[in-house]
Amino acid sequence: MNHAQAIDPAGIKRPIGPYSNGLLAPPGRLLAIAGQSGVVEDTTSPPDAAAQADVIFRNIRTIVEAAGGSMSDLVSLTIYLRDATSYAAVNDARKRHLAAPYPASATVTGIGFLTPGMAVEISALAVIAGAAP
Repeated sequence: MNHAQAIDPAGIKRPIGPYSNGLLAPPGRLLAIAGQSGVVEDTTSPPDAAAQADVIFRNIRTIVEAAGGSMSDLVSLTIYLRDATSYAAVNDARKRHLAAPYPASATVTGIGFLTPGMAVEISALAVIAGAAP
């Protein structure tokens, strides 16, 4: 389990969602997680951003756990949205799958995805303590 510390100093804008301005992670192994989409194994995709985000966070959990970590080891997320109207739904999914201190995060909107029907993609970084599994 990661004992990361949220860094949200006075004098800068407070986070407007479930993220930290900075997250100080203890030493460990860095896991870079490629952009995950809401496409499931049978190559179908749920119809909306909220359901796609749930699939994505489950995928991220599976990857982090396969590396010997947990969701609390996430230190950074980059979220790509087809349009800004999905922001609240993806934030709600983030709250369902993560706990404070939340990873640092950036969100980019107006993305033209290569896969039809994609509304959201998320890449992540995790710092996992200890030796390799």
